[in-house]
Amino acid sequence: MNPQQPDPNGIWQPQPQQTPPQPPTQAPPSAQQPLQPGVQQPIQDYSVDYLDQISTPLKPQKTANHKLILIIMVLLGLLVLVGVAALLLSSRPSTLDKASELSARMESLVEISKDQHSYLRDNDLRSDNTAYTIFLTNAIADLEAPLEAAGIEKDVTASIEAAESAHSSELTSEFDDARLNVVLDRTYAREMTYQIEVLQTMMRQVYDGTDNEELRTFLDNAYRNLTPIAESFDEFAGA
Repeated sequence: MNPQQPDPNGIWQPQPQQTPPQPPTQAPPSAQQPLQPGVQQPIQDYSVDYLDQISTPLKPQKTANHKLILIIMVLLGLLVLVGVAALLLSSRPSTLDKASELSARMESLVEISKDQHSYLRDNDLRSDNTAYTIFLTNAIADLEAPLEAAGIEKDVTASIEAAESAHSSELTSEFDDARLNVVLDRTYAREMTYQIEVLQTMMRQVYDGTDNEELRTFLDNAYRNLTPIAESFDEFAGA
């Protein structure tokens, strides 16, 4: 084909040269292409050292030894228990203290029985109270030898004396009020029934705290001899 053709006026005009189409320019390999669905992405080439590095498992972090912690907690618990037991044992009265308290209680009760005897009206009650006073007087004296045989030296401390003084004052006040209300006999019989029960409990505590046969024999006999006196007081109070 002739590149020049005449125009309508008959003049030949040169025709522009057509530039052949150029192939599309490809992006350099290093350029990052966005991911497109359905289009397969080129596989990146990683070095072997890098793959080995990321494939190495992480070392587990060191944790506390639970077994050791458990053992420590058990030991601490045992120490606490031992401390509490030692505190309880140290706070419990010793056999010496119990024996001293028993002796002091008998001495305070014998004084009260003597002081109230003249105010009692019923003859049977007065007779029971006489037997009670004689028993306490003899028991106080007879207790010395068994205590010595058991290696226990009676020691009435200031705290024991204060406790017994308060106890005696309370009983005396109760009996004074009962006498003013003309109910002393029954009040005295009922209260002494209870006081004998307390006295027998104290005897049992000393008995359990010693292995001396002489002291145990004395306490056993005293316990038994008090029982009929307590029963007589109880019968009068309930009559």
